[in-house]
Amino acid sequence: MAVDELLRSAFEEHDETWDHETASALTHVHERSRHRSVVRRRVAAGALAAVLVPTALVVGVQESGQDEPVASAPASPSPSPGQPPAGASAQPLDGSWRSEPISDADVRRTLEEAGLGRWSDAILDRLPDRPFVSLMRMRDRRINIFLVGPDGRPQHYDGQESNVVGDDLRVTAIWSRVATRYRWRAETRGTGRDAVTVLDLDLEATTEHPSEGIPGEVWQRVLYTSAPFLREGRGVSVSPGPR
Repeated sequence: MAVDELLRSAFEEHDETWDHETASALTHVHERSRHRSVVRRRVAAGALAAVLVPTALVVGVQESGQDEPVASAPASPSPSPGQPPAGASAQPLDGSWRSEPISDADVRRTLEEAGLGRWSDAILDRLPDRPFVSLMRMRDRRINIFLVGPDGRPQHYDGQESNVVGDDLRVTAIWSRVATRYRWRAETRGTGRDAVTVLDLDLEATTEHPSEGIPGEVWQRVLYTSAPFLREGRGVSVSPGPR
């Protein structure tokens, strides 16, 4: 059988799943080419702040009933106008999360507990003034992290693909096999209108590359595990709970 006939025969069975994945994959490629964070795709803080949020973002608080994060203005590094990418499904951590204020002591404690305390001074030099708040946005299987210092100006520090599998949060880069796995646990505190969902992330493993001379693990621990996150907007029911 000729080569062209073999190829034709091999692709006779049409797999419809490719149709659903094509648009999503192309969107992801264009997205990653536009955005760089400190870890891989850092955005200049001044330009980003000018189009993202007003000065009131310093505390990263939204009024009740709003689902969008404070840092998610139209120029957000997660541009997904219209419908979600084909094939994307809702995930239990989808939405906007705001950390408690993070201080120098929080950063140092986080790294010292992981045996990485020697990197504290180096990474503090590359973070916003303290205390800062970490804003985490998860949607369409993508995750973006913004840090907001006392001046209220958000800086985009990380943007990657995300996937929740059981009590694992898996964060991956589209251009390489770089990946990080977190164990997550969430619990609802309070009742009624005062109820709030608190999310804790524990880093399990990472292949993150060094950035600016600092190990990737240092960045991931500081950005994601320095303080608990509080869910913003409606919806406080998240599982699994504490193990």
